[in-house]
Amino acid sequence: MTAAVSQSKTDNIEFQGRKAQRADSRERRRAILEATLRIVVRDGIRGVRHRAIAKEANVPLAATTYYFKDINELVCDAFNLHAQDSIKHTEELEESGFAALEKLKGANLADPQIFDLLVNALTNAIMTHIRSQVESRDRRVIEHTFKTEALRNPVLAKTACIPQASTTGSIVSFFKLLGSKEPEADAHIVHGVILYMEYQLLLGQEMMAIEMAHKSIRRMISQLLALSVKK
Repeated sequence: MTAAVSQSKTDNIEFQGRKAQRADSRERRRAILEATLRIVVRDGIRGVRHRAIAKEANVPLAATTYYFKDINELVCDAFNLHAQDSIKHTEELEESGFAALEKLKGANLADPQIFDLLVNALTNAIMTHIRSQVESRDRRVIEHTFKTEALRNPVLAKTACIPQASTTGSIVSFFKLLGSKEPEADAHIVHGVILYMEYQLLLGQEMMAIEMAHKSIRRMISQLLALSVKK
């Protein structure tokens, strides 16, 4: 199920630039996009220029204009590439959540001990995901840079919604299996809190130490699960 979900989401991503047919051409095109992402991390969107990209990717200047008619198209496709890769990362969170539920399949979640086991398992799975996200600092810088740019660019805004919807959709599926009466609302709460925790930890805020993040996630999961198993 996971692979099918991810595949359908990535299919929604529409690359703007000239398509590459040959393998070497595809490699050069990807090198240009990856160079663009590195520049975004280092210098922000304003640093994205054809000459800077060509130098970073070690390709002729003409290559950047061959595949992309302008900087806007290049920036959009760089974000598309980032979004495509990000969707694949949502599988880990989805799989860990379903694995925790599978271990307790058929168990009485109203039993305090069973309930506590599930809360701990889900809390640990989410915290593992958050740590992984925070450790991938460059990817988070890219993500937040493009989210800001998407507020001014409707093409980017469309793509920005795809990986977010993929993650939320995975969480919705989990809550549906759990029997939640409001799986969509529960999923938005969980995803929103995860994104907030990630951002605060990236900023290095003392108020959001990893211990506080763990405590907050556990409290959220405990309360949402209590609503789901309540008869």
